[in-house]
Amino acid sequence: MPTTLGSITKPIFLVGPESGKLALEFTAAGTMGKLVLSADMIAQDSINGKIGGVAMGAVTYASNHDTTAALIVTALKAHADVADAKISPLDGTNRTIVFYLKEQATPVLADWLVTNGGGGTAAVTSTATTGAAILQGMPIVQVGEDELVMGADAAVAFWGAAIALRTIGVSMHYALPGQLLTAFVKGYAVTYCKLSATAIPGPAKVTGVEDVVMTPGYEFGYVNFANTAVATDQAGWLLDGGADGDIARVLLLT
Repeated sequence: MPTTLGSITKPIFLVGPESGKLALEFTAAGTMGKLVLSADMIAQDSINGKIGGVAMGAVTYASNHDTTAALIVTALKAHADVADAKISPLDGTNRTIVFYLKEQATPVLADWLVTNGGGGTAAVTSTATTGAAILQGMPIVQVGEDELVMGADAAVAFWGAAIALRTIGVSMHYALPGQLLTAFVKGYAVTYCKLSATAIPGPAKVTGVEDVVMTPGYEFGYVNFANTAVATDQAGWLLDGGADGDIARVLLLT
C-alpha cells in the first residue's frame, strides 16, 4: 500500500511537494451509483430496480428500515455489475446507498421503485451516477475500502460539500477509474490501531488506548480510533473499516 507509483511527468506543481512528504498508493474509484429514498421503508414495502438493464433481486421490508437498507446493500452486491455497495457515510438516516461498479462505462439506472402491498404511502426513489478521471494535482477524497479514492470535484457533486472533510491528499498522477495513482497525503505515518466502534475508512479521532503491556523490553499497546465528522477532533484517516475491536491502519495527521 505505501508504494510510490511512477514519477511526476508534467510541471503541475509550482512549489513542492516537499521531498520528505509521505506518498501512498490509491486506486481511482470506478463509476459510482447512488440510490436515495425519500422516507424510511415500512411494512409491506418492496423495492427493485435495474442497473444496465439487469434487475437487482427484489428486497422486501424486514423488521425495520435499517435492516431493510442493509438487505438492499446485500442485493446490490449480488448484482453482476456491482463491485461493492454501502450505506452512505454522510447519511445518518440510512436512506442513501452508494455502490461501485465494475466497469468504467456509466450504466443506465432505471425503474427504481418502492411499492407497498398494503396500500401505504411508499418512499420515492431517486438515482444518480458519477465517475471522472482524477487529474494531476487534484485533491482526492477517500470513498471506500481498498484505498478507493475519487477526485474532490466528483465527490462533492455526488455527496455535497460535507465530503470535503474526507480529502486525504493530492494526486501526483492522471488516473482513470480503476487505475492506480500515487498521492501526497495529509499525514506523516501509517500505524496500526484498534477500532473502538464499527468504522468505515475516513476521518478518525482518538478514543483511548487498549492492550497496553508494560513488560520491560516488550512495551506495547494499541491506540483506539473511531470515525469522526468533526474537523476539530480529527487525528487521522482510517484506511480500513471494520467492527469494534478490529485492527486497522490509520494515517496520522501532521
